[in-house]
Amino acid sequence: MKGDRPRSSLLLAGVLVSAVQACAPTATGNLACTAGAGLILESQELPESSGVVWSRSDAGVFWTVNDGPDGTLFAFDTLGVEVARIATTGYELEDVEAMAAGPCGDQRCLYLADTGDNGERRETVALHRVLEPNPVAGTEPVARTRFLIRYPDGPRDVEALFVLPDGGLHLL
Repeated sequence: MKGDRPRSSLLLAGVLVSAVQACAPTATGNLACTAGAGLILESQELPESSGVVWSRSDAGVFWTVNDGPDGTLFAFDTLGVEVARIATTGYELEDVEAMAAGPCGDQRCLYLADTGDNGERRETVALHRVLEPNPVAGTEPVARTRFLIRYPDGPRDVEALFVLPDGGLHLL
């Protein structure tokens, strides 16, 4: 264990990177997978990764975000080496629990699910969308667009998000 990070976070990051390292997107957008050893993301500023998505601008890079209120995007290569760290700006975040990538018009966006609510007390939660930055083009902050959500049957603790190819968003 390194620093004050819980062992479960290290294990989770290792499992996520193991899956990511073994697969890479092809020119057609499909994944080509091979067996490979797992890695641990060694960043003191990333104690709990909440979602991992492939970069569309650089096939050897994937994005992740911290669980919690920060919203910084971290880009890592397939060896687990950090290649970029990009701040996001906009409305305050409360508890980002998931990240997904998908279309937004003719471009590709990253979606942050600010949906954490362990006590099920939040009357509204939010999805935040940013245009996917190019991880090698610079580290200027990117603006988030916020979409408020109110569940029809009351507060829920939502921990996962996925985006379909047609742009349909699903919270779990």
